[in-house]
Amino acid sequence: MPKRVPNRASYLHIHEASIYYEWFKSTKPKKGTLLLIHGIFASVTSFYRVIPSLREEYDIICCDLPGFGRSSKGNGSVYSFSAYADQLGELMSQLHVDSFHVIGHSMGGQIALYLAYRQPDRVISISLLASSGYLKSVKKPFQVATYFPLIERSLNWVMHHRKPQVRLFLQDAVYNKRCLTADMIANYEGPLSDPLFINGLIQLTRQREGDLSQAQLQQIHQPVLILSGVEDPLISIETSYALHRDLPNSRIHVIKQCGHLLLEEKPKQVQKRVKHFLLSIV
Repeated sequence: MPKRVPNRASYLHIHEASIYYEWFKSTKPKKGTLLLIHGIFASVTSFYRVIPSLREEYDIICCDLPGFGRSSKGNGSVYSFSAYADQLGELMSQLHVDSFHVIGHSMGGQIALYLAYRQPDRVISISLLASSGYLKSVKKPFQVATYFPLIERSLNWVMHHRKPQVRLFLQDAVYNKRCLTADMIANYEGPLSDPLFINGLIQLTRQREGDLSQAQLQQIHQPVLILSGVEDPLISIETSYALHRDLPNSRIHVIKQCGHLLLEEKPKQVQKRVKHFLLSIV
C-alpha cells in the first residue's frame, strides 16, 4: 500500500458534526499513535508530506475539523476551540485509542493545547508547529456583523465569483516559493469551493473563544516541542518563545529560511525533529 494512502478513510458523527478522518497504520512495529490537527483554511492534506516518515513507527490519525475540508459546515455549537478539543477526544474514543501524542499546526496548535488542557490524562505529548497563541476572541462588533444576511451573501459572492487568490496567499505565507507545487495549491483551493465553506467560517468567527491564558498554559505539564519558522510572516517567532516560556515542560527549535507552512516548506526537518522528540519521551 502506498505510504500516503490511508488504511481507513471514513466519517464519524460527533457532537452535531460529521467529521472526516483518515487512519494510517504504522508500517513497522508501532510505538504509539499520533493525532494530527491542521490549521485554518487547511485540511488533512497539509500533513501529507510528513506522514510517510511518521507512520513508519506510529499510527497516524488526522481529520478535517468541522468547517474545513470534507467535514460538515452546518450550524451548531461545534466551532469553538473547546468544542473542537472535545470532538477530537471523542473521535479518538470512538476509534478506541485511549492515549496519544498530538501534533498541531497554526490554529491546530492552539486546539492541541486545549485538548491537552481539557484531557491531560490522555495526551502524552504535544508538538506545536508554528502555533498560534495569546489571541483574543473575535471582537463583539465583528461577531454581530456576521448575522447580517448581506455579509454572508457578499462573502459567498466573493468566494464563488471572484475566486480567492490562493496561490498569492500561499506565496506570502512561505519563505521558499519553490515548495508551492500544483498539487499543494489544489489541496488548499479545493475545500474553498464548497458552497458551505463560508457558513463554517462564520460559525468559527462567532464561537471561537480566546487562546489559553498564561495561567492555563502553565498548568500543561506534558512534554511539548515547539517548532517555528524564523521568517514566518503570520505568527511571529516571539509568540513561539512566549509559549516556550509559559509551557513548563517545553523545548523550542527554530528553523531558518522557513515561513509559516513548515510542513510543506521543511518536511524533512519537521519529521526529524518530531521523531527525535517522540523518542526522547519515556
